[in-house]
Amino acid sequence: YSDVIIYDATAPTTTATVPAYSTTQAVNISVRVTDDYSALGATEMRFSNDNTTWSAWESWANIKSWLLAGATDGTYSVYIQGRDAAGNESTVVNYNVMLEGTVPTGTIGINGGATYTNSVTATLTLSCSDNLSGCAEMRFFTGRNWSAWETYGTSKILDMQPSGEKAINVSVHYRDNAGNQTGTLTDSI
Repeated sequence: YSDVIIYDATAPTTTATVPAYSTTQAVNISVRVTDDYSALGATEMRFSNDNTTWSAWESWANIKSWLLAGATDGTYSVYIQGRDAAGNESTVVNYNVMLEGTVPTGTIGINGGATYTNSVTATLTLSCSDNLSGCAEMRFFTGRNWSAWETYGTSKILDMQPSGEKAINVSVHYRDNAGNQTGTLTDSI
């Protein structure tokens, strides 16, 4: 009679893709636990918000939904650890997630506040303020369609696309790095 057992004293390696920003307390984490020596590979994972109190070990999965420690705006840590079939535990890895549910604020001005223009192009003066993640993108509406999102800047030359002499409204949305978007901000000329 004979039997076989695999000797594995090497810990697995745990890595993850964790969002840098989130607008909700629940975040989806993509987990990867690799183990070159165990025949079954990595089998379990666990999570913590403080590296002291841990979730129970659970079967390894590609995606894990995890609740951050706090529900208010701020930066929160996520700790992850993997374990292989031989019981070896990986080194704990730590990631930070900025939770931000606060919408940025902003303004828009056309041609320095002028009432009239004889040009179809306008110089926009733009302002966006965001306390945590920062302003990231902006897009514009001149009466037809919203433009594609572009990198936030404090000024822009815009073709207003008028169809005859009339008042023209130009609207803007700002979006922060977490994905929070302002309401529609408008100025007229």
